[in-house]
Amino acid sequence: GLEMLEKCREITDDFVSIIITGHGDHERAVQALQLGVFNYLRKPISLEELVIAVGKGIEFLHLRRGLAARRRELEIETALKEQYAQNLERMVEERTEELRESEAQYRGIFESASDAFLIFNPGGEIVEANPAACEMYGYPYEELIGLSGKDIVHPDYYHLFEDFKKQVQSSRPFDTESVDVRKDGSTFNVEVHGAPFNYRGKLHLLAVVSDITERVRAEQEISQRAARLTAINRISAAVSTLDLNEILNTITQQMVELFAVEHSGVLMFDEKKEWGYVLAEHPDWGATAERFQVKGYLAAERIIADREPLVIEDTWQDPLMASVRETMHRLDIRSMLIVPLIVRGEVIGSIGLDAVGRQRRFAAEEVALTQTIANQVSMAIENARLFEAEQRRRQEAETLREAALALTTSLERNQVIERILIQLREVVPYDSASVQLLHDDHLEIIGGHGFPNLEELLGVTFDLTAKNNPNREVIHTRAPFILADAPAVYSEFRREPHAQAGIRSWLGVPMLIGEQPIGMIALDKREPGFYTPEHARLALAFAAQAAVAIQNARLFEAEQQQTEELEALVEVGRAVSSTLDLNQVLNAIAAHATTISRSDEGGVFELDKAEGVLRITASCNASQEFVRAVNEAGVRVGEGAVGRAVATGKPVQVVDTETEAGYRFQEIAAIDSIRSVLAVPIFKGEELLGGIVLWRRKPCAFSSHNVALLSGLADQAAIAIENARLYQQARRRAERLAAVNRIAHAASGTLHLDDLMETVYREVVPLFQADAFFVALYDEETDELDFRIRVDEGTREPPERRPVGSGLTGLIVAKKRPLLIRNFEEERERLPWQVMVWGTMKAPASWLGVPMRIGDRVVGVISVQAYRPHAYGEEEQLLLSTIADQVAVAVENARLFEETRRRLTREVRLNELAHTLGGEMGLATLIPRLLPVVAELTGADAATVAILDPEEQVIVYPY
Repeated sequence: GLEMLEKCREITDDFVSIIITGHGDHERAVQALQLGVFNYLRKPISLEELVIAVGKGIEFLHLRRGLAARRRELEIETALKEQYAQNLERMVEERTEELRESEAQYRGIFESASDAFLIFNPGGEIVEANPAACEMYGYPYEELIGLSGKDIVHPDYYHLFEDFKKQVQSSRPFDTESVDVRKDGSTFNVEVHGAPFNYRGKLHLLAVVSDITERVRAEQEISQRAARLTAINRISAAVSTLDLNEILNTITQQMVELFAVEHSGVLMFDEKKEWGYVLAEHPDWGATAERFQVKGYLAAERIIADREPLVIEDTWQDPLMASVRETMHRLDIRSMLIVPLIVRGEVIGSIGLDAVGRQRRFAAEEVALTQTIANQVSMAIENARLFEAEQRRRQEAETLREAALALTTSLERNQVIERILIQLREVVPYDSASVQLLHDDHLEIIGGHGFPNLEELLGVTFDLTAKNNPNREVIHTRAPFILADAPAVYSEFRREPHAQAGIRSWLGVPMLIGEQPIGMIALDKREPGFYTPEHARLALAFAAQAAVAIQNARLFEAEQQQTEELEALVEVGRAVSSTLDLNQVLNAIAAHATTISRSDEGGVFELDKAEGVLRITASCNASQEFVRAVNEAGVRVGEGAVGRAVATGKPVQVVDTETEAGYRFQEIAAIDSIRSVLAVPIFKGEELLGGIVLWRRKPCAFSSHNVALLSGLADQAAIAIENARLYQQARRRAERLAAVNRIAHAASGTLHLDDLMETVYREVVPLFQADAFFVALYDEETDELDFRIRVDEGTREPPERRPVGSGLTGLIVAKKRPLLIRNFEEERERLPWQVMVWGTMKAPASWLGVPMRIGDRVVGVISVQAYRPHAYGEEEQLLLSTIADQVAVAVENARLFEETRRRLTREVRLNELAHTLGGEMGLATLIPRLLPVVAELTGADAATVAILDPEEQVIVYPY
């Protein structure tokens, strides 16, 4: 077909050609356009399309032939007028002399000429005019004579009239074209030939004026048509390119020039014809890339429905422009011509011509020409789109290939996720995006870009059983899911922590391994309606690559984690078998559990069976304030995660401490910002020992793998606790036996009560971890308690004697049996007397006192106190009683020794006193020597002598 077209062009070009082809390659289309093909149609086509195309071609051929014929006529007319002017000038020259001789002959020529003859005096006034001049200017002869030349010349051409006067007066001919003015004010185009003229014996100016209005109009029409042909050629050249921007920019610029309008624009519609977009405009009004809704814009709806050009003569009044009336007023657009762009029978957009500041009528010829151009533009746009689509697909393929390569350069999960998000932006635009992994029935955000509060979002989960999130649709359908305006559909987008991102458009795509989802990628834009099915297609292809990369990273991570777990279990086992230090083992278990599970904190709780309370005995990363608060509150069996775990014997999770119903430790959890908890019980056979707990600062669910790991460590902890307990029991027994032996040895090795009391104090306080301690000796004769030693938190109190009376110590003396108070607050009501405070004046929480007995006789009381509850039990009571029995014997021996020594000392002193009294001493010498001995023997602090004066009958104290 193209070869035949070339042969036809060699013979004649007086035809238009239309090619109908089943081939759609771009190269053949461009070649056809270069050969001047009027239209290029692809099969299949309808008869209606073919008839329209042929009709347009015939109209174009007639237009072109008419323009050619008119051009030839104008060329002939111009040649004739030029010849006429030359002949006229020559005739004037040849016959001037004759006219001087024959006025009658001159007047005949002057009067009969069809052109206007005007004779001016040197000042520029008309002194003579022929009838043709009167008719041409519309003046009666009487009014025309005497007018100045400027009265009949348009002001814009006054300078030409001045040039005419100067040149003719200089005997030089003058030729020009000008615009003159008739009496009624109308203007017309003239051609003027001027020459000097001898009139009535004086030099005058002769002007021969021809009305060339029709010729000028014809020339303008020819020029305009030539300009249009030039513009069409430029448009044809533009549409031969595959650069869509160049095509559209050239079209809009050429349309403004071709149709003498102030503005032109190209609009494109989306596939559903819901939105229109301004792709190009000239001049630039800043509307490019703006979009408008088609529904309600009646002019756009009409174009799409009728597929015919639409002329709007008055945009300010036409009802079709009602929805954009304000814009029309603002831009001062008064008239419009809108021509559809049609591809394969479907309207894909339109070309608009805008008359600004004036109303304009668009002729049928202009409408037809605009539609012809629009047809070429439509084909060019389609070709450019196909080319761009092919280029885009190649670019997409290359980008996906590069992304796949980038994702395979690392097996570290965080690096893989970071590269996924970086490469994703190269494939699909986003303002923010997140990668979410699937765990059982929920998704967890593990990475993101573009969020102002990313740290807050990491770890956030989406419940796939709930209907309050679109993520559920992505996972359940295993297909992309688009939201044009996410907050309007799901209220969660309007709440924190999601609201800060300002998400409007949302696109979610699944990450699949085979048919199984392992997670998803979510892309967000801050403008509504951004994402399209094309975006979804690209994102889905990328997500497939990302899924493989994440799966590889997970496998690698799982292998690494398994290795770490095995190493941790081996290390914990080694610690269990290599040391009997329970704190060391439990701290190692807490640290390994926290690290391997990637938790923020971890802890080991031991059960106080006496109180039924769990307390932290080892921790990792937990603050001292948090540990202290937990232990002071006391976690009872059945409370909190660890309390429920030990009560049920099963692992317990708290996904979010702030929303968990009935969770009473929220304030304590807030100390370390704890949001998620996992607890498993520690059992030794059937015996409950405590629990292990993991804490995270983000609300999330722990995996089944974490549960299994923690359960394994709980078994290790049970072994460690049992071994350490057995060891501590054995060591405690040994220490207690050693202390008893030391006390027995000290008791048997001293007969001094004060030395004995010091030994008992040094051995008993550390053995019982006592905060306060005292020994009170019972004096049966005075029924008093002699508190020989009292120490409260390291501070000694002075010795004190006190009547037995009421009190716990007196109760022990009276009952002759030990008294054990495990928790003073809980047992307060059953006690017959209140605890007497001394020293620091603090009431103890634990109190243990035992009698020191010899046979059935109580010789004193030993007591230890602690400011912590449940510090002492039956075992401590038995041990202290054993020590008290040994100390009782030593106390009795020391008492007997002191009593014996005191008697011997008294006898010696009495003998010395008798000897002194039997000697010859004066009263003044005897009395001072006597009084100290009396005080010593009687145990008094001082002694004096009273003498009776018989005469005065008074007692005198001279000494």
